[in-house]
Amino acid sequence: VVVCWLLPGLAVAQSEITTGDYGGVGLLQTRTARFAEDGQFNLGVSTVDPYNRIHFNWQILPRLEATFRYSELAEFQQSPGVTVKDRGADFKLLLFSERYFRPSLAIGLQDAIGTGTFASEYVVLNKRVSDFDLSFGMAWGYAGTRGDIRNPLTLFSSTFETRDAGQVLGGVPLVGRFFSGSKVGLFGGLQYYTPIEGLSFKVEIEANDYSAEPGGVPVEQQTPLNFGVVYRPYEFAEASIGIERGDAFMLRVDLRANYQSPGVPHILDDPRPTIRPQ
Repeated sequence: VVVCWLLPGLAVAQSEITTGDYGGVGLLQTRTARFAEDGQFNLGVSTVDPYNRIHFNWQILPRLEATFRYSELAEFQQSPGVTVKDRGADFKLLLFSERYFRPSLAIGLQDAIGTGTFASEYVVLNKRVSDFDLSFGMAWGYAGTRGDIRNPLTLFSSTFETRDAGQVLGGVPLVGRFFSGSKVGLFGGLQYYTPIEGLSFKVEIEANDYSAEPGGVPVEQQTPLNFGVVYRPYEFAEASIGIERGDAFMLRVDLRANYQSPGVPHILDDPRPTIRPQ
């Protein structure tokens, strides 16, 4: 793995960037240091037991990605016929772009504004080697509950030892939680781009052991390994299926567009007037 990481890489085409379960650019449960084209936005749905999610992902700036998500815990009911629902907002910032030998580096906040049900922070690296795109990262909070490595930030300040509780009501940034907690988890994976255009395979090791689920709902994890297949038959559509936690089926569908795209030409419109110097 170290040898592969040090090998010179190839650029990842924007058309190869795909979405993860939470709606942001990533593998399955884990994020990557990849970013979509500036102005790109996705609207999609995903399901992996016991969660159903609706997400909207927007590449606001070339280095800033935002994801807005609505989650439903389908198997946990607050009252008869009423399931638990949660809104969340994620942000990811590109710190360094990938170069010939240097991997790309990104930092992100998951569920940063809201009740903090799925609140997590992470840093992640990515390196392209031939047809493989490798990622490796460190997660705090919800996405890093399987970790048993000491939080490196506690070496600088004891304030990072304790992770603050979430909010009862949403809409408030959970600044007191950011990058805190005594332990962190490591995650990683790769995406293989096949010779078939639009088809790729994903495999990852996540750092979540599902011990901090909302409402204390038990979620069994037979293995931290997740596998998925992504296919984009058209530029505006993307679909993915996979197996996560050993026996949980995953399905995701996204519609894609870009604010900078000229879109469908209006053939009935009059042609634009020719611009001439005054």
